Amino acid sequence: MKRVYTFKNMTLYPGNRDACIAAYELTEPGKPGPNPLYIYGSTGLGKTHLLQAIKQQVEEKYAHPTITCMTCEEFRSQLSRIKLMTEYQKYSGDLPDFFILDNVQALRGCENTQHLLADLVKALYERKRKIILAADIPLYRLKTLFRSQENGPVIRCRKIDPPNLTERIMICWDKCKELEIDLPDEIIWAVATACEGSINTMEGALTTLSTYGKITKMEIDLSVCEMILKSFSD
Repeated sequence: MKRVYTFKNMTLYPGNRDACIAAYELTEPGKPGPNPLYIYGSTGLGKTHLLQAIKQQVEEKYAHPTITCMTCEEFRSQLSRIKLMTEYQKYSGDLPDFFILDNVQALRGCENTQHLLADLVKALYERKRKIILAADIPLYRLKTLFRSQENGPVIRCRKIDPPNLTERIMICWDKCKELEIDLPDEIIWAVATACEGSINTMEGALTTLSTYGKITKMEIDLSVCEMILKSFSD
């Protein structure tokens, strides 16, 4: 079963709290929120989870929302094939209520495409649409998009920082509760210690441990845990 990413199953910790609050505020009907919103942080810290949570929340709170949710690679492909930007600017009625774009770091060095995106963001903002962008890098490293704020809307930036060890242990416990598994403290410690820079890797390791235990009917011990963790580091 495909996992549904929501605000409820996203663990809050100091490093992601500001981004989560800003994202949630944008989904509130009748409230402007921090719009446009730019969420950034290293790979594996839950940015895509947050974007999917926004989409899920909007679908629940609004009667008939129009949502465009895509990766930057998909955006570039559609832009070159059907001139998405031109269509959006020409037909304001076709503008979605929410525009969600992931992996914006892929536009680094692509100044023309950044310019087109900046124009789209401006058109959306002027028509009171909500815009959420996510990337692995700070906004200032996307020079054209960053400079577009001089003649367009100010883009609100929220950074996601990696969790510390205590916070990673807390995330592990939350994930175990979600998976309905009971792991010894030494296993939780091993996973939280090994997966220092990525929440996604940590959650993936716990999911694999859970699946392994269910299939083999074996107790998960440190040797099994180390084997699983090694597969994630290879």
